[in-house]
Amino acid sequence: MAFFESDDGCRYHFEVVGEEADSGFPMFMLHGIIQSGAEWRRAGWVDALSGLRRLILVDLPGHGASDRPGDHAPYRVESIANAVLGISDVMGIERFDYMGFSLGGRVGYELAARQAQGDKEGHARALRALVITAQHARAPRDEPRLPRLIELFRSGKLRAMERGMGMRSEQAGATVNDPEAMVLAIEALRDWGGVEEALGGLFQPVMVISGEEDPAFRKAGDSAAAIPGVRWMALPGVDHNGTFYQVEASAAAVIDFLAFVDGNRVDGGETVSA
Repeated sequence: MAFFESDDGCRYHFEVVGEEADSGFPMFMLHGIIQSGAEWRRAGWVDALSGLRRLILVDLPGHGASDRPGDHAPYRVESIANAVLGISDVMGIERFDYMGFSLGGRVGYELAARQAQGDKEGHARALRALVITAQHARAPRDEPRLPRLIELFRSGKLRAMERGMGMRSEQAGATVNDPEAMVLAIEALRDWGGVEEALGGLFQPVMVISGEEDPAFRKAGDSAAAIPGVRWMALPGVDHNGTFYQVEASAAAVIDFLAFVDGNRVDGGETVSA
């Protein structure tokens, strides 16, 4: 087990997989609400990608083996992005690829926007390539599903939601995650201002994947359309969670995208053939 303590005092758990991968570029992988880093393995993404990348599977605050802070600050998108950069620093990683699902996708957009706008902390070229799944770059404060999620978490429905995703606690009748931590994560998410205005300045290769049955499909497509040179993939008949768990629908396209990234380099803000 590996851990990192962020500036706001949250201890993050992360796992490194695929040390034998030939690529010199590792890839951070961040999951969504009520998941954990282990879900990348269970869904099949680790099997699909660990031969190509050194994968860093991070548990978000309140999830998996990471801390469950009692205040909003560590759950904010900006704080999580800071933690990714912090983990990369302690691991000695100067450049990395990134794949994020749902909430993890928002963190990916935050990282990319910082680079486009000029990172002041010395990470101006840290993010080499980005894969966003089931997410858009708009501010989420007015999304009607967020209050509904809070109501479900507080009404004791978290266990049923986890079981619906195939997640099972090792303790009978228990939840995998802490319901109150999930509430804090949603409340903190609503504070994120989005990064729509930065999308036109993204310079790293970006792939965006969204299921056509996802309520946020149109917003995801709008965000993708604003990114120069984006690879956009719409998945017919696939909903929000299916974008993550139906690996067979998009794994080949992600592998192809990563092969493209490996055959090119980002130099001075431009993608150039190697």
